[in-house]
Amino acid sequence: MNEVYDLFRQLLPAAFHELLENQSVSEIMTNSAAGEVFALAEGRKVKTDIVLDAPTRLQLAWLAAKIAGTVANEQQPLLSVELDDLYYPGRRYRFSACLPPVVEQPVFTLRKQVFVSRTLKQYLDDRVMTQKYYGYLKSAVRGRKNIVIAGGTGSGKTTLANALLAEIPAGDRLVVIEDTRELAVSSENVVYLKSCSSATTRDLVRQALRLTPDRIIVGEVRDGAALDLLQAWNTGHPGGIATVHANSAPAALTRLEQLVAMASAGQQRQLIADAVDVVVFIAQAAGRRRINEVIEVEKRLTSSHEFVYIQI
Repeated sequence: MNEVYDLFRQLLPAAFHELLENQSVSEIMTNSAAGEVFALAEGRKVKTDIVLDAPTRLQLAWLAAKIAGTVANEQQPLLSVELDDLYYPGRRYRFSACLPPVVEQPVFTLRKQVFVSRTLKQYLDDRVMTQKYYGYLKSAVRGRKNIVIAGGTGSGKTTLANALLAEIPAGDRLVVIEDTRELAVSSENVVYLKSCSSATTRDLVRQALRLTPDRIIVGEVRDGAALDLLQAWNTGHPGGIATVHANSAPAALTRLEQLVAMASAGQQRQLIADAVDVVVFIAQAAGRRRINEVIEVEKRLTSSHEFVYIQI
């Protein structure tokens, strides 16, 4: 397997290796036309001078598939695998590729596992959040409120989640569920669970309940696992943290409703209102991240079954 890793590395030009070494770069992307390479650095997508031709991109996809013990070809043109120790020992990389016939030429993204250590106080000092939000969120974590972090791709949801996790008292037992390891917990009493084809996030949320957790953390909620998570939060396991893709704090509640509907045909707005205490919305614009909105969700619905919340 080391030989396959070596071949993968040898296909990448020196400038690409420099991107992998650059701590500010979290993701490297190619396109399917001329093969230009773009880098995501500190929330901004930047075009580099690197160009990878189509045969090289195809070879990289084949090698990544081989490392992961799978295949990438016309019959299986979509690939998403983890590459351990590709460049730095102990670090994971997520390699995602699309091959013909779903694209004209191969494309891929290589996402680095980046554990960004940033405290809530640093968010305050850097004016990413206000003093009011800072005090409220510290109290919410210590008060075992269930917190949903909402935002778009690259907005900094995971980094903010790590900052909130750092505020959890050391004695709490955490079960952390992710499909790709990105969350870092300082507590010694933590169990990390990783979803896979044989154990979905829904399976792992249910299993987490048998592991005697004080808090259940989910890196990103993107399917019917939302139902199981909300039920867990609502039945004796408060103080959880999860992230979701949404364009505002109220929109996160609607998104959760959509995700819950994947697992349940019934109306579940009351469950969401009961389980979710706080929604934080973080956005990225012009290369700068900012917490634009924090809402506190009330445990009731209006007469027309709409969510009720307070802007903090």
